[in-house]
Amino acid sequence: VNKKGNSFLGEEEVNEVLFFEKGTYGVGFELNKVFSMGIKFSNSNVIGAYELCFMQRSEYVYKTLSLCTGFFVRRRNWRKIFSIHHKISDEISSQCLINYKQFIKTRIDKIKEA
Repeated sequence: VNKKGNSFLGEEEVNEVLFFEKGTYGVGFELNKVFSMGIKFSNSNVIGAYELCFMQRSEYVYKTLSLCTGFFVRRRNWRKIFSIHHKISDEISSQCLINYKQFIKTRIDKIKEA
C-alpha cells in the first residue's frame, strides 16, 4: 500500500484490511457534507479489521494525511484465513472489537456529541 490523500467513506463496504507501517491518517465523520476529523493515528496501525471481522460497513471516514506505506489483505483472503484458523480468528475478532470500541468508536462518538 502506498497511499496519500485517499479516503474511505462512512457507510462504505470494506474490501481489505490495511496495515500501516508509516504515515498518518485521520478518522472522523461527515455531517452535512463537511468532514470533521476526530482522531489522528501515526505509524503502525490497522484500518478495516473490525469491519471485516464483523462484516460491517465503515461507520466513519478514514483519510490519509500523509504518504502511508504498509500492506493489505483482501477480504476474500481474510475470510479464508478465518475459516481455516478458528481459534486465531476468535482471538483476532475479540481484540479488534476491543480496540475499535476503545480507540475509535468511543472517541469519535464523544466528538459527535459535542
